[in-house]
Amino acid sequence: MESESPHRERRPFRPLSVVALFDIALALVASKLRHADVAVQQAFRRHRGLGSKDRGFVADLAWTFVRQLDRVALALSVARGNLASPDATDPRWLNPRDAKPAVAIFLANEPLNANDQHGPTLLDDALAREPRFEAALPLPARNMRGPWRAVRAFVEAQRGDDHLAIELGYPVEFVRLLVADLGVDAARNALAAMNTRAPMTIRVNTLKANLAAARDALRAERIETKGRPETENALVITTRTNLYALNAFKHGLIEAQDEGSQRVAALVEAQPGESILDACAGAGGKTLALAAAMENRGRLVAVDASRERLAECERRATRAGATIVKTERVRPGAPWPETRVPTDFDAALVDAPCTGSGTLRRNPEMRWHLTGDWLTRFPAQQRAILDEAARHVRPGGRLIYATCSLLRCENEAVATDFSADSQGAWTLDHTMRIDPATGASDGFFAARLCIRK
Repeated sequence: MESESPHRERRPFRPLSVVALFDIALALVASKLRHADVAVQQAFRRHRGLGSKDRGFVADLAWTFVRQLDRVALALSVARGNLASPDATDPRWLNPRDAKPAVAIFLANEPLNANDQHGPTLLDDALAREPRFEAALPLPARNMRGPWRAVRAFVEAQRGDDHLAIELGYPVEFVRLLVADLGVDAARNALAAMNTRAPMTIRVNTLKANLAAARDALRAERIETKGRPETENALVITTRTNLYALNAFKHGLIEAQDEGSQRVAALVEAQPGESILDACAGAGGKTLALAAAMENRGRLVAVDASRERLAECERRATRAGATIVKTERVRPGAPWPETRVPTDFDAALVDAPCTGSGTLRRNPEMRWHLTGDWLTRFPAQQRAILDEAARHVRPGGRLIYATCSLLRCENEAVATDFSADSQGAWTLDHTMRIDPATGASDGFFAARLCIRK
């Protein structure tokens, strides 16, 4: 999923665009703030009269709306006569009846011209084009800016982590953890970076094309790219497009894969002829990268608990021509049967379940769930998977532990505790932390461990 560009072009706001944004907000709130990308795509299928530029504009606004939901929720509460309070900034209190008023109050704070913060708003423009929209407002249009003055005063009154959280649009509980882990400046930079557009990064599938051939194929479809010097087969698409409609994608020359994810797969250092286990394969993004590194020679077993994700992995492997991929479904929390998942792998990759806090640029709605149990539930599960995967690696083999989280409790703490508990059997060989603020990537952590022979 893409996020909004910080310098997006302002366009006349067509009435149909407002209706589409209403539909997106309704679906998002009805799903308890999940699956924003699905809500956007469903709205576009419902409103086929929107042109490509209008869809891009609405999508950008939708991601901005999602990221500002704490302030939108607070403004809506104030508009209904309540005092500004921290409790009102939790957008999970919104219900489907609040969707249209929330969009309206959001649009009342969005300038029509990005260079004129005090001029007409998108709401002014929408009402000028379709006065009937005023019926959806929580109070008369002329009074809509009042609640935002109260919100700005509330934000300015906050201090420390509380101010950083509402300033950038994140739950304060998550921000406090991140600041404790990274320090204020690094945390701010990472949070700000995840409020920008996620790059459309692809991996060239070297089973079917080299870098030059893939770029030529994309250029033939009028798609421009730029390389990534740190990652050999990564390209960033600079032309706004539907990646999955491209012939280069349909023919398996390229795969959508974040650069950080590609770097994690590269840390395995998979070689042709080796036996590799992808222990939390999911839909197979890293599995396919491993198959390409192995040049389709050797044994590559993709393990996951989800039948649906493994089915997608198999479909992608077929398109990519990755013939060495074999999938195995396992039961969560149960030992993996050695008849199907042997104990002699040269290397195992554990891309463990996590908070996903490094991927908020692509999935901005996930931020509102980074509270309470969600922030603490994963380390025990991660350790259990790591322990099980380690059992399937041969003496002298490699174990790569990775997450797309920014939190140390899911990253360094899990890897170092595992190594320490092994009483010298497993040693940390290399760690890698990818900061979303320092490159065109999501946030990742990876540790490579080696077992003595």
